[in-house]
Amino acid sequence: MMFQNNFRWLIIASLFFSGTVSRAHEGHEYGPADPSVRVWTFADTGAHIHGAYVGSRDGKVQVRRTDGTVISLEIEKLTILDQKWIERKVAQVKEINENTTPIHSEVKLVVANVPSKPEIAETFEPFAKLNAVKYRQDENFFYVESNSMPDHRMMVGITAWQQQVPIPQPYFGDNAWRIPLEPVVAKNPLSAKSHFFRGAIALAANGVPIFNPIKNDGRTDTLLAGELDEFGGHCGRGDDYHYHIAPTHLQEIVGKDRPIAYALDGYPIYGYTEPDGSEVQGLDEFNGHSTPQLGYHYHATRKYPYLNGGFHGEVKEVDGQVDPQPRAGGVREAPAGTKSFAISLWHTAPDQEKSYWLIYNIPATANHLVKNDKTTGTVGLNDKKRASYDPMCSKGPGAKTYHISVYALSSEVELAKGSDNRAALLKAIKGITLAEKTLDFVYERTK
Repeated sequence: MMFQNNFRWLIIASLFFSGTVSRAHEGHEYGPADPSVRVWTFADTGAHIHGAYVGSRDGKVQVRRTDGTVISLEIEKLTILDQKWIERKVAQVKEINENTTPIHSEVKLVVANVPSKPEIAETFEPFAKLNAVKYRQDENFFYVESNSMPDHRMMVGITAWQQQVPIPQPYFGDNAWRIPLEPVVAKNPLSAKSHFFRGAIALAANGVPIFNPIKNDGRTDTLLAGELDEFGGHCGRGDDYHYHIAPTHLQEIVGKDRPIAYALDGYPIYGYTEPDGSEVQGLDEFNGHSTPQLGYHYHATRKYPYLNGGFHGEVKEVDGQVDPQPRAGGVREAPAGTKSFAISLWHTAPDQEKSYWLIYNIPATANHLVKNDKTTGTVGLNDKKRASYDPMCSKGPGAKTYHISVYALSSEVELAKGSDNRAALLKAIKGITLAEKTLDFVYERTK
């Protein structure tokens, strides 16, 4: 079981009470790092108390604070989330009592500190069931693993120039996303208007990171600039797909009553409305507020800042980004022994294979091609027998699928000028191809 190693199971003998009682072990000293310690929040003030659940009865819950003292809190004065947590705990203990054979007629087994998933897990669980994310936790943090590839089309709808291509990211193991289980209100809250122009500020329920809506130049609103696709995302320079606005489309899976993301300070991000569908009111400069039901949380908005416009909670900023956070992995390095690259843009028509662009003898040291660059590599002939790019112009209505193939070669290619077309290239590289990869994309003529 995922959480079994992170919790202490205590099975104790307890007297059976005739009244409705949920009772846990009262004699154990809990340290401040004990995984059973959680945050209890008062609905009216938002004040927090840290402590472990001991028991609940007559409208009160007993909590053992980290200093060892036990206090009673009125359940109705806590947030709805805390109240629901208590209800689940009582139900768990009751079920165990009812299904445990008594040792003697007056003694039954009771399990204390029955592991419960934290509230944050309910946001990521739908995507865990789809194998899109994995999660785990320790006493302080909730960790999410993903490859940052959402289950929707990407890069469609961008109107500004965007050169990157989405590739899976290694957000696993020690490189997973980390979110505090117990957010701490910041003494000096930081605004995203002047901070965090690099890296993520939140993590969506599907494991895709969310960046500051303002790009790393510190002034450009990516949405208004037309740099985002139809889902509010695009690729960065590391070919890492991420959102820049709240991914409200995820409510179709997680539901409108659940967060669609969590900010990296540990506070949840909800959609355009409250979970009950009511209008959101009284947002602060960070797009957040406190309610009796939820405590402090952020909301999505259709205008800037679109999601959390900074951090109500404590985070650490290093080099313009929240630290620590996972490292993105760019395009894979070329295989050992690579001496040159070749690129071919082609399409299979009903009657023939067409070639629109061909370039070979690209130096092995190159990792990108600048737009309109005519000095890197040798440009071969297209189907019109021109050493240039030929715009795609397949006949007939509807979308057509095209291909860009990249070849890593163990040597440069020797092709005769005037006959260096795609067919000649493919023949010449048969024995020197170390690796190849093809990107398929769909294009439709508008005229």
